[in-house]
Amino acid sequence: MVGAPAPISPSAITDYLNRYPSAICREEFDAAIFALDDEFRRHWEEEQEKSRPKTPPKK
Repeated sequence: MVGAPAPISPSAITDYLNRYPSAICREEFDAAIFALDDEFRRHWEEEQEKSRPKTPPKK
């Protein structure tokens, strides 16, 4: 069984921005990163569902 990827933490974004400053305001940057992260995790979950073996219906 594969564990689901964890959401990106705000501290990871802070660490990144401390190292690579951005002209984009923090609120917009956070919103974009969290939206991309949500999309990635949604896609990952869909792929896991597709690869999961189907269970035959019980009688």
